[in-house]
Amino acid sequence: NKMIRLANDVYPSVAMPGAEQNVDEWTGLRPYSCDGVPLLGQTSYKNLYLNTGHGHLGWSMCAGSGKLVAD
Repeated sequence: NKMIRLANDVYPSVAMPGAEQNVDEWTGLRPYSCDGVPLLGQTSYKNLYLNTGHGHLGWSMCAGSGKLVAD
C-alpha cells in the first residue's frame, strides 16, 4: 500500500487512486534454474549480470554467488 501511494505521488500522470486498497497478496516465489544450478554472470546486454535461480538456497548462497559475479 505504501509503495502504491508513493508511486502515485511520484508519477501523478499515471496515478491509480484507490489501487492501494486492492493489494494484499504475497507469493514468495523462489525460482530455480532447470538443472538446479544458479544462473550467474554477464549477459549479452552491457552492465546486466545474472545472479538468480538459487531456489530455497538463495540466502545461503547469495554472498558467494555475488562474489563470483563481481569478480
